[in-house]
Amino acid sequence: MSDVHSLGSGRPGLSLGVRIISLVVLVVIGAVGAWLKHDASGRSAQPRTEFTADNPPAGLPPALTTGQHLNWSRCTSPPAARTAYECAVMKTPLDYRKPDGRTIDVALIRRRATGPNARRIGSLVLNFGGPGVSGVRGLPEHLNQYEPLLDRYDLVSFDPRGVGATIPVRCGKTADDTGFDGPTPAPTPGRSSRTSAPRAPRATST
Repeated sequence: MSDVHSLGSGRPGLSLGVRIISLVVLVVIGAVGAWLKHDASGRSAQPRTEFTADNPPAGLPPALTTGQHLNWSRCTSPPAARTAYECAVMKTPLDYRKPDGRTIDVALIRRRATGPNARRIGSLVLNFGGPGVSGVRGLPEHLNQYEPLLDRYDLVSFDPRGVGATIPVRCGKTADDTGFDGPTPAPTPGRSSRTSAPRAPRATST
C-alpha cells in the first residue's frame, strides 16, 4: 500500500496519475453543501464550513474544475461502504492532451470528518497504489490505519482508470471468471518439467 500523498496544483509535464489526483482534490474541495445530512448513527446535522479552491490545474476547462460540483450520496457498493460512506462520480478528460474532448467518469468515495467543524481542515485524498488497486474498496477496508485523521479531515479515495467502477478494462472474461486461477500444478512424476527457452528474435535487414 502506498503512503498518503500530499498534492499540489497540476502543471504541464506531470504524470497522468498526479493530474487525476490533483483534479480529485480540486473538485472535492470545491464541492458545495452548507449542512450535513444525518450520519449513519442518526446524530443531528451540524453546520459545516466548505472550502473553495483557487488553484485549478492549468489547461483544463472550468466545467471540469471549479465549475464541477459532486453529487455525494450513500454508497451502494462495496458492501463495507454502505454505512457511513458517500460515493460520487467526477468528470475528467479521457485524454489530458485534449482537455476539451471526451470525458470519463472517475468513481470517488468519501468518509466525512467526525471532529468538530472548528477543527476540520479539509479533504485528504488517499491513493492506495497499484497498479490495479481500487480506492473505493481500499478506504473501507483499511480505514483503521487512517481513522485518527478523521478528527480533522474528510478522507477521500478513488478508482484509477481501468479499475473498479472507473472505465474498467475488460479482458474477455466474465464477471464470475476474473479471480486468480491458483498455483501452477506440479509436474507429473516421470515427465520433464523443463520448458524450452524462447528463441532469440532473428535479425533481419530492410
